[in-house]
Amino acid sequence: MTNTIHNKPVFFVDSLILNEQSAFVHKRLCGGPTFSAGTACAYSCTYCYVEQIVLKQKAVQDIRKSSGLSFDKIVIRRQNPLQKLADALTRNASSSDAVNLDAESILTAERIKSWNLTGMKGRVPKFHGSQFANTVVFGSPLVDVAATNELAKETVELCEMFLRLTSFDLRLLSKSPLLESIVATELHKRLPDEQAGAKKRVLFGFSTGTFNDTVAEAIEVTAPSPTSRLKALHLLQDNGFRTYGMLCPILPQFDPNIYANEAMKAIRADKCEAI
Repeated sequence: MTNTIHNKPVFFVDSLILNEQSAFVHKRLCGGPTFSAGTACAYSCTYCYVEQIVLKQKAVQDIRKSSGLSFDKIVIRRQNPLQKLADALTRNASSSDAVNLDAESILTAERIKSWNLTGMKGRVPKFHGSQFANTVVFGSPLVDVAATNELAKETVELCEMFLRLTSFDLRLLSKSPLLESIVATELHKRLPDEQAGAKKRVLFGFSTGTFNDTVAEAIEVTAPSPTSRLKALHLLQDNGFRTYGMLCPILPQFDPNIYANEAMKAIRADKCEAI
């Protein structure tokens, strides 16, 4: 694991990965659950709201105090994300559970070993079945899921676990083209099935409030350009992946109607499931 990301020191906290009842349901970005493998993002956008959400957490306060750095100058990741997610997505089996629906068999010995999981014996999925189908889990309400190669690959592993252990759909949001080139590509390679695979159950979106690369560079600092994000969005659409538009933040406009028309054209609204 890297010690710095975008020249920001990386710290680790012992926090949960899955939030089963998130307030993001009111934003219609999820059906209740969200997941996050980090608390402080690799990017440093000037309009970021996350600091106000997490600043009361003792672990965040301790990191800021010990490092002497402001929130936008640090990256905070969560320890053992795969183990924590596996624990959150499963429960101890009962006598009424189907014999063939055990987590150990679903994940296989190979994945359990490669993901370094423990305690899966005798456990079954908590969110598997028709009652959970079409419920959307949003990632991430706090950090970018694909800001670097390492973080994008971590997201692949977490999403694969979701897709294998649950009946949930996933909604991913990023400012990075790695969402297409690593996350979507690798998930489809691992789960190509037409009915249950990545193209069926994962929605991909890019945060694109402004389409001006110069403006974006001033307010989103190290994040990739809107031009590169749109290119990745179009690649996903052209290759049969589910996409949605995420226009945020929308800056003051001289003519909102012109902006709206340009935005719909830029994200190819007719190919987006939602905006």
